[in-house]
Amino acid sequence: MKRLIIASCVSFAVAVSSSEAASAQMVPRRDTTFEAALLDIVLAPVRAGTVSALRGDNRALLPVGPVLEILEVAYAVSADGVTTFTRPSDGMQIRVDRSTGSVQEGRTHRVPGGRFMVVRGEQTPLLDASLLATLLGVSMSVDWSELRVRVTNADSLPPLQRMRRVNRWAQVLAPQPRDPSTAAYRTLQRPLADGAMFDYLLSVPTQALRRNAVFSTALGASVLGGSLEAFAAGNVNAGPREVTGSWLGVWRANPWMTQLRLGDGLTSGPRARAVRGVTVGNTPFLRPLEYGTLPVSVRGDSAWEVESYVNGRLVRVDTLRGRDASIPMLARYGSNVIDRIAYGPLGEVRRTEQLLSLTADEILPAGALEYGVSVGECQFGRCAQTANIDLRAGLASRLSARVGVEGEVDSSRRVVAQPYVGATWLAPGAMTVSGSLLTRSEATASLRWQPTLQRGAVIAQSHRMRDVPFSDVVRGAAGDRTDASAFARLPWWDDAMLVSASWRDDRSALGATNRARIGVGLRTAFGQLYPYAEAHRRREPDAREARTRAYGLSLYSLPTRRLGSLAAGTWLSATAEWRDNAQRFVTGTVARSLGNHLRLDATVTAGAGSGPVFGLRFYGDIGVARLISSNTLSADSKATGSHQVQGSVYVDPRRGRMVLAHGPLLQRSGVRGQVYLDMNANGRLDREEMPLAGVVVRVGGVAAVTDSDGWFLTTDVLPFEPVLVQIETASLESPLWVATVERLMLEPAPNSARRVDIPILPGGVVEGQVTLAGAGAPAALAGVDVRLESVGTNRVMTVTTFSDGAFAFLGVAPGRYRIRLDSPLWAGAASDTFDVKPVANGDRIRGLLVRAMRRSP
Repeated sequence: MKRLIIASCVSFAVAVSSSEAASAQMVPRRDTTFEAALLDIVLAPVRAGTVSALRGDNRALLPVGPVLEILEVAYAVSADGVTTFTRPSDGMQIRVDRSTGSVQEGRTHRVPGGRFMVVRGEQTPLLDASLLATLLGVSMSVDWSELRVRVTNADSLPPLQRMRRVNRWAQVLAPQPRDPSTAAYRTLQRPLADGAMFDYLLSVPTQALRRNAVFSTALGASVLGGSLEAFAAGNVNAGPREVTGSWLGVWRANPWMTQLRLGDGLTSGPRARAVRGVTVGNTPFLRPLEYGTLPVSVRGDSAWEVESYVNGRLVRVDTLRGRDASIPMLARYGSNVIDRIAYGPLGEVRRTEQLLSLTADEILPAGALEYGVSVGECQFGRCAQTANIDLRAGLASRLSARVGVEGEVDSSRRVVAQPYVGATWLAPGAMTVSGSLLTRSEATASLRWQPTLQRGAVIAQSHRMRDVPFSDVVRGAAGDRTDASAFARLPWWDDAMLVSASWRDDRSALGATNRARIGVGLRTAFGQLYPYAEAHRRREPDAREARTRAYGLSLYSLPTRRLGSLAAGTWLSATAEWRDNAQRFVTGTVARSLGNHLRLDATVTAGAGSGPVFGLRFYGDIGVARLISSNTLSADSKATGSHQVQGSVYVDPRRGRMVLAHGPLLQRSGVRGQVYLDMNANGRLDREEMPLAGVVVRVGGVAAVTDSDGWFLTTDVLPFEPVLVQIETASLESPLWVATVERLMLEPAPNSARRVDIPILPGGVVEGQVTLAGAGAPAALAGVDVRLESVGTNRVMTVTTFSDGAFAFLGVAPGRYRIRLDSPLWAGAASDTFDVKPVANGDRIRGLLVRAMRRSP
């Protein structure tokens, strides 16, 4: 009975499939009810084309291939008649089989039947418009009166995607209009002396307070526009004290000498060492972030459009001229994450990522030439005097070289000259190759590979030669060191796993040491979990060997509200480690901020065979100083600790006052000044005029608020480099008030605060109307751009007329002005000049009338 049922089911299935197959094979014979028609396929507003279609029962059957070509959807036809394409909206694979009369969407398979699918000749099948629209993920409406098929809801189709890209490119990459208000610039002033800054640090231990207290002080002053610095450190009670001093001058625009240091400093060259003498060079005090352009290779086909993003910002759009093209890319020093999106003509999209790392110590722009010369007394080793001549050059956009000579003299007047040479090459394949050779001392080589932020590797080799002159290393002990490390973010758990490994091998006549480490970082919802394993091996010259293995687990948790309000401001970290020599320990730290200026850290550490050790650290920022207190308590109740107070003092000799800060301020700069309401617009604070309190002044990234006398002061500004000073207009009491200089670039001097007074002018309102010239009755013109020009200056304001042709300018500074039209369609004569006067409540100019006429084509 069971076999009979199975046989019946199989027979029925075969009969049904045979019937469908026969029906499919008969499709070409059932198209006699259709009539031919030419239809326009319209994808407004970008594409249109005509196809040969069929009409039957007021329905349209459209040829698949020609329609896909009009809509720019890539497709392929196999030898057995299967048309394959990808639906742009969701990436679903679509197969249309002419031999079986079937359609397949992903894993869904169906046979439309003769009314919805017709096969003719060798061309691709014809499908019902509604069925083809479903397969493409769009909507199609057939208008037989106009013989037109409109394609709508088609945002995912390549032509519309390209149109949106072009519009976005035009907005993002359009050149920004130059703001004439940024023209104000003040260069570095070089008075004989101006201001001083004093940094201090006092460290006091819990035990033997007077005997072990130490201090560190630094005094800086602005002398001749340079930084005069003096340092002193030592024991408070007694003992030797270290005192150093120097003067640093900077000339940004001088191509031959940008820096000069007299006194204590560091030598030029690759090995910076302490020296007391003279150092001079043309290396920038602060190297600009912009490195220049680099040719970056791009893989793609001809005529593809490529968007290039650097650190998330769209920087350029290119059209490839052949395969494997090269695009000049504007790079910056540091990490440049270059993301590219390539768009093909038929909707293809390819995404690639590349990391380009540039280090100022390694790579210079092509054609750049920098030098450094230093000479003086040694402050290190067995050396008495030293000198250095260093030369760096950018030989090409990806190749830089360095040459120089180091000379040293010991106490017995023995002279040793050590030439050196080095080079760095940004090689293809995201590799950086560098090497250096210092004769009679050391040779190094390294290879760094990091194509993306997700993976990378570094290997470095160094060889230290025998009998290095004036070195504190044991003479005759040559050595080799090899370092290797690699990391990769694995595509598991939503890219939350990072694997890293490192290896170090040290070899010398004193023995050999090997160290290997591997770790796995797991990012979770509550923090970072990091298990790791280490292996150490030490081999003595007499062949004795010691091995140690360690296994550990670390946990780091950032503040999160998922664990409640208590954990919202709490940092947690814990580490447990086990060693195969029976050593093990556990440590944990809890840190919590108490308000905006206090933080408390609590730590506990416990090891095998010893009691726990508790630690407590307190950080306090009281505005005028910074307090740090570190204390430990061991299991035997023995307490130790140290306490520090750190701060700075700025001395303003012009105002005769001192300002306390938590510092440090040495080698920093500042900007000070007064903000006031300049009623008579004469540029100075008169007796009857009012200083303005509560006004926010921004100096670079630092903000200051004026006090009751209108004074502001910022002291955390980088010296010698231009900084932008501007008023936050929202902090002014009246929206009509305007600053005489809204944006000012200036070069501040070190260890002082440059004075910049900012007069605020009582601005006014200018109102008028634009009408059509020559009309019987005045006709208002809406949407016309109107310019307000300041006579004798480059200050310009632009507004657009309202629906009634009216316009209004707010916050117009006192001065003489005129009105002009700024429109490609409308022309008009400039208005007569008029004056906006400084009035307490704001001057108001009304009734300005501008007659406009249409420009000739």
